[in-house]
Amino acid sequence: MKAQVGSGDFEKPPEGVTQFRCYRIVDLGTQEKTYKGDVSYVRQILITHELPQHMKEFEGETLPMSISKKYRLSFNKKAALRLDMEAWYGKTFNDKDIENSGGFDPTKILGRPGLMTIKYSEDGQYANIASMMNVPEGTTVPDQINPSFIFDLDEFDREKWDLLSQKMQSWIAKSPEAKEVLGTDSKPEQQQAPIDDGFDDIPF
Repeated sequence: MKAQVGSGDFEKPPEGVTQFRCYRIVDLGTQEKTYKGDVSYVRQILITHELPQHMKEFEGETLPMSISKKYRLSFNKKAALRLDMEAWYGKTFNDKDIENSGGFDPTKILGRPGLMTIKYSEDGQYANIASMMNVPEGTTVPDQINPSFIFDLDEFDREKWDLLSQKMQSWIAKSPEAKEVLGTDSKPEQQQAPIDDGFDDIPF
């Protein structure tokens, strides 16, 4: 997986600037996208960050709130993924360096800290990542709390698949990449509790 050149009850993190640390990346496969009546098919990933300055009780355990953003798996100069990464790293990436490394590997951002600005959608239903930036010198971001998690359809792992929520599984299962690795068994019985992947809180 390399990029070449919510619900009504969900408590949203507050608007404004806050610290974050990336801890989850999920490959959504190639999905149908409709824009102004035009249909296209794009490979997508979902990147999730924990927010250590906004803690909340989850089933008796105090954990950081989180926020996710869905991207097209593309690293051309106008792609949202590249624009966010350049803002986050505080530098402009070189095309030749990216091509020589085989493409931008999103797994390298797992555990990386930063600052982001959160803004709500006009209807107030969703919290969105408006901008990202590197951590200023002298600023300390708390250690990661949630375990790092990555699900990659190119390196399919059944145990990780079973940890995804049923809703996320159903979404991913529509992709040709998932159909190839899952075959007819696209809805396996989960043997353990799924992770809280925040999928219900992503506007599609």
